[in-house]
Amino acid sequence: RESHARFAERAMRLRRRSERELTKARAKATSIATQFERIVLVLEALGYLGTGGDTVTDAGRMLLGIYSELDLVTAEALRRGVFDGLDCPQLAAVLSPSGHESRPGDRGHLHRMPDGKSEAAESQLRAVRAEIGLLERDHRIERPRDLDIGFAEASYAWAAGAGLDT
Repeated sequence: RESHARFAERAMRLRRRSERELTKARAKATSIATQFERIVLVLEALGYLGTGGDTVTDAGRMLLGIYSELDLVTAEALRRGVFDGLDCPQLAAVLSPSGHESRPGDRGHLHRMPDGKSEAAESQLRAVRAEIGLLERDHRIERPRDLDIGFAEASYAWAAGAGLDT
């Protein structure tokens, strides 16, 4: 009898644990689906997906070719002409935040853009990022990280012909 009682008790414990894990898995799946639906709404609002979210627009196809943590910010800046008129070094400087994030110890340093034209474009890029951030906040999506221009001057110099060790 005792061994049957122990087995029954163990079976009940395992069943409770299994039910808890199943509940967690269902909650996670629901959370992922909800997050996906919110992202679709943001992409629709910005014109990257058609109404209903099942059609990719021309802008959406362009977004598909951008690979960066700030891909949506970069795509929207492209659509708005933020990069128009920039030469290669200026463009490298303005786009440097899409591939660079300073280490925690380097974040206190004051960085600046290398020239006035890249400064103006970077300011427009920040405005685009802020606007997208508000839209994502309204849809309860994690907002993109801030732009980090810590590599802008090095990117500018490299694109102008200097080595990266400068």
